[in-house]
Amino acid sequence: MSEPERVRLAGHGLTLSALRWEGDPARVVLVHHGYLDHALSFAGLCADLAREGRTVVALDARGHGESEWAPRGAYYHFNAYDADLCHVVDALS
Repeated sequence: MSEPERVRLAGHGLTLSALRWEGDPARVVLVHHGYLDHALSFAGLCADLAREGRTVVALDARGHGESEWAPRGAYYHFNAYDADLCHVVDALS
């Protein structure tokens, strides 16, 4: 199994960062963290899934990890996180 590569994905108005472990493109797993976390928190889990042959993408949500932050004075709304996920799922399919 290889090391993950850092990839950039278009979110809803921001650029998102993710770690990607290559595997079977028909078996993609998207891993998304919760509040105050980031993609690297799941590196062990992702590596295990990749060893089973899956393509694994661990996403840094907007304002987390290596993803772009909202502009100064902007808010982080749950609908923006949802829209980001829709953009990422579309990009991965």
